[in-house]
Amino acid sequence: MTVAVLSGKGGAGKTTFSVNWARLLGDAWLLDCDVEEPNCHLFLQPENQFTRTVTRSVPVLDAQACIGCGACASFCAFNALLISGGNVVVMEDLCHSCGGCEIVCPAHAISYREHPMGSITGGSADNLQLLYGTLAIGEHSGVHIINTMRKESAESGLVIIDAPPGTSCSTVAAIKGADYCVVVTEPTPFGLSDLRMVEEMLREMGMPYGVVINRADLGNTEVEEHCNNQNTAILGRIPFDWEIAGVNGRGGIFVDELHRHRENMQKISEAVFLTILEENRHGTT
Repeated sequence: MTVAVLSGKGGAGKTTFSVNWARLLGDAWLLDCDVEEPNCHLFLQPENQFTRTVTRSVPVLDAQACIGCGACASFCAFNALLISGGNVVVMEDLCHSCGGCEIVCPAHAISYREHPMGSITGGSADNLQLLYGTLAIGEHSGVHIINTMRKESAESGLVIIDAPPGTSCSTVAAIKGADYCVVVTEPTPFGLSDLRMVEEMLREMGMPYGVVINRADLGNTEVEEHCNNQNTAILGRIPFDWEIAGVNGRGGIFVDELHRHRENMQKISEAVFLTILEENRHGTT
């Protein structure tokens, strides 16, 4: 089973929820797919770490063999190959590594090389397995790193995905194929606006989801009213507490230190799995 945790913006509490929920569950995989700024490892401090480079294939043009026909540029749906003054210009950042340009080139002037774009690091924290990706400086998309992480955990039991914030291509790659999504939001006008964007994306993808309201005792009631009007499951509420802020601030995990909040997270966890069972029951009837 794969459950993705996401939010409409950074700072809503998505990673805090992901780390504490994963710690509570124990025997699971946690994938930190926020590859532009991964930080689950800062809280979990995994041991027995390994790191390996992730590469993507980019086209290399043999200028001597190229006949300037433009077949490659005409084929590329992402405009990664351009014809300028009879020469082919390769825009590596736009390339999706499909290999089509190499196939359609009549002069066999295109080959591929591996371009390092980041890394994947793994390790263990007690019986929890952590995998996180890091996008290299200057790279524009972490989708390939995220896809690689998803493939490596595909045969695992329970997988929790800490998705990138927002509704970008990286977010879609992180949550695609998940059994359920937990959307972490906050009771503010910005929180509601971002929640609506995430909901639109999830409905477009046909993915079931529920909402956790962080800092639930602050702000207003608009998020609750919205969820009730949309018949969206409110899986739980996490109150604002200076003790949680203090634990987070020093890199701790609040379910390890604050008993009442551990009990609350346990109730939210139960609500998540009960909702998933209910969704599956309706889906098979």
